Amino acid sequence: MTAVRPRAIGSVALQLLCAFASRWSGTVLAVLSVLFVVHGTAAQLPADQPASAGTLRSYTSAPALSDTTRARACLDLAKKMFPQRMDTVRTLLEEAVLIAEQGLAKNPPANVAQVLRTSMAEALKNIGRMEAAEGDHAAALTQYQRCIDIRNALGDITGLVEAYELMAKAQRARGDVRSALDAFQEGLELRSALGDELGMAVSHTSIGSLLEESGDIPGALEQYQQSLRLRERIGDRRGMAVSYNSLAGIHIGQGDMQLAKEYYTKSLRLREATGDRTGMAGSFNNLAFLHYQQGDTLKALQLLEQSLEIYTTTGNASGMAGVNGNIGSFHRDRGDDVQAMEYFKRSRAICEASGDMQGTAIACEQIAGLLLENGHIDGPDGALELAQRSLQLGQELGFPNLVRDAAYTLDRIHRRQGRFKNALAMYELHIQMRDSILSETNQREAIRSALQRDFEERDAMRQADVAKKEALATEVIRRKDLERNATLFGFVLTLLLTLTLVVLVIMIAKRRERERQVAMLEHKRLEQEGVIAEYRIRDQVGRDMHDDLGAGLSALKLRSEMALRKESDPAKKKMLGQLAATSGELIVNMRQIIWTLNEDQRSLADLLAYLGNYVRNYLSDNELTFELIVPEQIPAITLSAQARRNLLLVVKEALHNVVKHAQASHVKLVISCDDDLNITITDNGIGLQRNADLGVGNGLRNMARRMEVLGGSFGIEGQADEGTGTQLLMLVPLPTNKGSIAPVARSTSTSRS
Repeated sequence: MTAVRPRAIGSVALQLLCAFASRWSGTVLAVLSVLFVVHGTAAQLPADQPASAGTLRSYTSAPALSDTTRARACLDLAKKMFPQRMDTVRTLLEEAVLIAEQGLAKNPPANVAQVLRTSMAEALKNIGRMEAAEGDHAAALTQYQRCIDIRNALGDITGLVEAYELMAKAQRARGDVRSALDAFQEGLELRSALGDELGMAVSHTSIGSLLEESGDIPGALEQYQQSLRLRERIGDRRGMAVSYNSLAGIHIGQGDMQLAKEYYTKSLRLREATGDRTGMAGSFNNLAFLHYQQGDTLKALQLLEQSLEIYTTTGNASGMAGVNGNIGSFHRDRGDDVQAMEYFKRSRAICEASGDMQGTAIACEQIAGLLLENGHIDGPDGALELAQRSLQLGQELGFPNLVRDAAYTLDRIHRRQGRFKNALAMYELHIQMRDSILSETNQREAIRSALQRDFEERDAMRQADVAKKEALATEVIRRKDLERNATLFGFVLTLLLTLTLVVLVIMIAKRRERERQVAMLEHKRLEQEGVIAEYRIRDQVGRDMHDDLGAGLSALKLRSEMALRKESDPAKKKMLGQLAATSGELIVNMRQIIWTLNEDQRSLADLLAYLGNYVRNYLSDNELTFELIVPEQIPAITLSAQARRNLLLVVKEALHNVVKHAQASHVKLVISCDDDLNITITDNGIGLQRNADLGVGNGLRNMARRMEVLGGSFGIEGQADEGTGTQLLMLVPLPTNKGSIAPVARSTSTSRS
């Protein structure tokens, strides 16, 4: 396993910032705080001050930050500096891994450990990418495996998919086809679990490409077709172009040039429509090959020049290498060996620089063939050495087409030098590889023939089975006719018995229904009698309260007032005044209780009328102007005694609070009753104290509880420091026993008494 090499980044980062300070001072200031986080310090530079070496050093003593912040800062700064300073990027990524490892060694809390592991996995992934780009695929695989282990522990499926894809590409570059297939398959299964159809299509294409290069043409064809079906379903036009391109390559290998051209043309049209320039370059290259096969070399060269121009502009090394090799092949066939060798060497140099083993094998075989034709066989970089290297790379990669072409060139070289035993071995290898690829055509033809034979045999068996079933059906019909006549009497008898049983069941059911209805009527009668008895009791209680308590309280009030007029002692006069006032309040409360018990006053209209009279009298008695608004039409709804009493008491308490606490001069009461009963009381007083709630006093709490008992709500708006008064909002759901609509005139009153 290749260990990550931590490096000190202080001097590098400071030098980099100092170098950029004079030119991009704003950018340096933006990145400066992130840099010092990497060192464990937080920079606090003024935004209007340019950065300099002295300024940077003056802030290196800032307090240290957390490991998670430092690790994320390393990743963020590495991202900002990519790809201009790759050495510094590598150092920052390694520093992020080191910080995460040190932080995890401290046994931090679970959430901190998760952030550190996530940062570490991200850094390892990017280090692996850099090592793969440098051609060190073994080291890249080590980093990818560590990343996979961390992502697996975190349960990060999306990160696992990405890591497996990168691992597969590195294994493919090393020639480990089986391991690459396994990694691609892991990614496919994870994407399938996520329901990521686009990702699944990409995985199918990658697996198909690897199978095609390995000589498994049926497997590759199946993968490409699955990818195309997924891309068509989700409308991925760029991906469809890739799938068409892959399918065309399969058909070229099988000699079906016409179908390959149709697929390549479809791919090109889609790439033009989506603006995919790199894809267009690939399509130009592929169509050039077809034109070359058909003898139109000039058109092929034009298409290749277009392809090379796009690849060069976009910096696509693999595409540049492939097109240079193809152009070299066309010049070689036209007899221009000098031009051909120049393009072949360009292709080889690009492949070796990028670590492309497959491209290197192709370029070496092309150069070897050209050198063989010109007699340059032995010596360094001679035809023999290059052909042997191409064969070795093809065998390491496990790609039959590379082995086939290299073996063919070596066969010709050995024949030229008279080494016929070696030539025979290479010829046999060439034939073996060729047959392993071309045998797929014969295999498909055999499959088609086997399927055709199977279909014919199944069709003959089906026809025999149909004839047998028809004969059996005829025999069954004949037997059923005989059985029908024999069982007719039994059927009629059974029918009569069944009808008799049905009639008996219906009669029993009707009798039970009548008994149930009688029981229900008796139950309703008893309920009605109970309700009537309850109403009578309430009425009697109301009359008794009015006759007994009312008369007593009235006498007490009258005598208190008479004694008050005769008394001269201030203290006694005050007590008598309070007694008279209390007696009056008790009389009013008693009348309200009697009103709630009165079943003749159960409607919503009665409640609103009573509330209106109470509001007018109470506010007029306390010398407040008021505005009372009630709806023009009130639903004919019956309310319970509890509902009427709670609504009345809430309105009373609200008006009492206005008179006692609000210091208001005007009150507005608005009542509406569409789907719900809404009562809004607004005053122009001082309002409630800020942050006051329903727990300020017993009155407000009781009002809220009474609304909750009725299934409604109670709210307060208005604050003392705003000076906008107070607004009470009461909402009660109306019952569904609506009848006719009783018209009631809208009342708006303004009074000062």
